[in-house]
Amino acid sequence: MNSPEVLMNVDNISPQEGNVFNYNCWFTPSNNSNNITVNWKASTYSTFSAYQAGTAQESNSIFSNPILNNPVLPMPNLHLELGGPCIDAGNPSILISVGETDFNGNVRIIANTIDMGGFEFNSTLEINNILINASSFLVYPNPF
Repeated sequence: MNSPEVLMNVDNISPQEGNVFNYNCWFTPSNNSNNITVNWKASTYSTFSAYQAGTAQESNSIFSNPILNNPVLPMPNLHLELGGPCIDAGNPSILISVGETDFNGNVRIIANTIDMGGFEFNSTLEINNILINASSFLVYPNPF
């Protein structure tokens, strides 16, 4: 099955016991959680909620557009963008080891909670220089 709506295939092989899937962001091109396929061992689920209920996995995961910088091939940029649902949405109980970093080598928790995904969102303020023609505006009260 090579559909873009297939979220995951998990074969019924050994050893696969004790794996837990949680705090993930799932998304497909149609952005429709009721039109997906998850092949989980011997079962197939066609909605995200059925997959969660049938597998007891992903209780804190979401199905939403993660709002990535540029997910397009051949050079995707999978960094989170401002306003995305994955920011501060990871496991709030996670314990980070000293020196643990994201895929860029940056601090793994920047705000209060770890982000979903491999890159921690890091907003920086950017200052752009703006050229203004001094004769085109007035300042009140006049400081002179």
